Amino acid sequence: MSITRKAGIPAPEVLACDDSAQDVPRTYMFMAFIPSVQLDDASIEEKDKNHLYTQLGMYTATMHRIEGALFGWPQADGTIRGSEHWSEVLIAIADETSKKAALVGFMPGIGEKITAIFKQNKALFDQIKQPVLVHNDLWAANVLVHGKQGGMSIAAVIDGDRSMFADREYEAILNTDSAAFHAGYGRSLESSPEGQARRLAYRLLSSYFNAYVHQHQVDQPEDGRIFEERTLDLLEKWKIEQFR
Repeated sequence: MSITRKAGIPAPEVLACDDSAQDVPRTYMFMAFIPSVQLDDASIEEKDKNHLYTQLGMYTATMHRIEGALFGWPQADGTIRGSEHWSEVLIAIADETSKKAALVGFMPGIGEKITAIFKQNKALFDQIKQPVLVHNDLWAANVLVHGKQGGMSIAAVIDGDRSMFADREYEAILNTDSAAFHAGYGRSLESSPEGQARRLAYRLLSSYFNAYVHQHQVDQPEDGRIFEERTLDLLEKWKIEQFR
């Protein structure tokens, strides 16, 4: 969060962070309270929403201009845990998720198929040479907004614990149909067959990860089933697109 705040992207103030695992078996933090609502709040009028999505597009573009020396995950000491090769980071994500899923018998064999896609297409992903910072969990519920109707603005982009240095198009929100967001972002997506293939693979990996998380980490089985179906659909689409 300190990286994004320095770049001018609003983020909550972290009051305390504990990664000792002494009291809670995971890292946790306390953040300063921000009077606000989430970007997907039903009370936000369409005119405000368009302005807010344009603003979010601008902040996302700013974030994607922050470059890293490696692909992977920023550490508390300022280093990056990862690799010079984007494919190796993607394989690590797919493999770790697949192994966790296998332990609980979740979607048998699917994780292995997804991991194989990244292993068999390393050259495709390694066309990406420059790692940039992506939020990696950027959706409306993680954007806090404040102000009166007609003059609302983004108060903070939250939940950046999954942030990493990656291909900019790994940012899932780039798949949004919001014209306002893309106007603010100001940069088109890679239109080549290679770019489209990478985005399809990213969507597949993200859907599989979210299916596992919703089913076995946050106890949201209905959403988990939606992501399961999406994963299977995207896997089938990959087969069709690649073997046409």
